[in-house]
Amino acid sequence: MIIKSIFLNKLIVLFLKKIIGLEVQLTTHNGINIADYPEKKWYLVPFPEQKGLPFNNDNLATVNRHNFIEDLRFNSALLSAESRWKNNKSESVRNISWRLHTALWAASVGLSNLDVENEIFVECGTGKGYMAAGICDYFKWDKLRPLFYLIDSFKPTMPDEEGIQIKDGKKLFVYADGDEEVRKYFSKYLNIKVIKGVIPSILNELPNDRIIKFLHLDLNSHIAEEQALEKLTDRFSSGSVILFDDYGGPGGDKQAIIHESFAKKNNKSLLVLPTGQALIIW
Repeated sequence: MIIKSIFLNKLIVLFLKKIIGLEVQLTTHNGINIADYPEKKWYLVPFPEQKGLPFNNDNLATVNRHNFIEDLRFNSALLSAESRWKNNKSESVRNISWRLHTALWAASVGLSNLDVENEIFVECGTGKGYMAAGICDYFKWDKLRPLFYLIDSFKPTMPDEEGIQIKDGKKLFVYADGDEEVRKYFSKYLNIKVIKGVIPSILNELPNDRIIKFLHLDLNSHIAEEQALEKLTDRFSSGSVILFDDYGGPGGDKQAIIHESFAKKNNKSLLVLPTGQALIIW
């Protein structure tokens, strides 16, 4: 299969060079060689060499500045995040580093002017803990940081249209098979609370006297995300940050409608990001 991929890539490059006169370099799509990808129809978007090597991962291709990937502190956070998706150090994982960069920025806004005694961080849809691990590493989460609640059913399957994770569903590498290992990993950080349960009822376990300064919403279900937002709306205050993980990516159309409706209903501006995320500053 690898030989086939290399041959087809070279054949396409040779065709474009001889017929059109273009010198091209074909890269992968989300880390997968285009010759191995099941889709046979492609949009080939041109980037001239003079503009630099594109960032081409996670459905995002751009030659705009992305030097954050060279930052040592960011790389430490990225390694921690990606370790949650690996079974061994030799495995490669899908590169969603720009999404992590966005989450770290959003968390930094939530940490500014923070009242640790009265404000909390919440993540709905933790899975194995990719984003939470990156955030905890980057900010060295300790007793000076706010309580950070990581909420999930911790089931290994994709939710259906109703937001229910069925037993015979497809297991995904981003989802945890139970909460025990997740709890063990995050036990090295202070002020991290792992909560196992189903949205929206499990949200009753959050302390009802605390403002939510940062919410990362990644439930992969428009129904569950709508229920979570309805339950938590009164918990946001001026300066609260809400980061939606699956606003604009392929397959996230129903979630996007929920996010747009929520922003409009509360008279808030929704910042749409090319990473597939969206952001609200309360």
